[in-house]
Amino acid sequence: MILQLLVFMLVSVLAWGQPLTITPISDHIAVKVTSFESPTITQATLSQWAYPTANAIIDLRDNPGGNLHDALAFAALFVTDHNLVPIQTSQNAQVMVTRPPHHPTLPINRLIILINKGTASAAEAAAHVLAKHPNSIRIGQTTHGKTTISTPNKAPNPTPYKALLMAPVTPNIPWQFKPTTDPQHAWLTALSLANQNAQVAVKNRP
Repeated sequence: MILQLLVFMLVSVLAWGQPLTITPISDHIAVKVTSFESPTITQATLSQWAYPTANAIIDLRDNPGGNLHDALAFAALFVTDHNLVPIQTSQNAQVMVTRPPHHPTLPINRLIILINKGTASAAEAAAHVLAKHPNSIRIGQTTHGKTTISTPNKAPNPTPYKALLMAPVTPNIPWQFKPTTDPQHAWLTALSLANQNAQVAVKNRP
């Protein structure tokens, strides 16, 4: 009973008002991000990550996006690739966003990425970067496909970016989670699907 309580215990990471929860689930750590509107989401993840090495589930379902810098900084915690995502600038130049020097990395053995048609904009960029992990698998539905990058009205620092030069992120394992499904039930379902399809190697990384 104590073990079950520990396994299903929800650890809510709401410091600084973050749209983030970190939950131990079976032998994985589930990270649910509902949006990338907070500038401190990366720091909040780091401050609450108490696992020397782990398997992780990153749940980006119904995440409409937010700040591209924050989304990429968060995703870069889980991969080591230098090149992150290609973009088009407001001057129509094509550039590659690269990993910031000395950016921290969390030691992750396996990465399960949950996406659906509600995963959009900056969240799609995050999914694109997360899929670069050499032992990652994507479960769910093809993402929304919103590539334009906009700056909120009256923002003091307009973004120099115009569009993400990437296709919608597609799942290795197509699956439609029920909208009313409890997050922990969805995560356990994803674990079961990933384990049943362990032979599905991520050969088509974006």
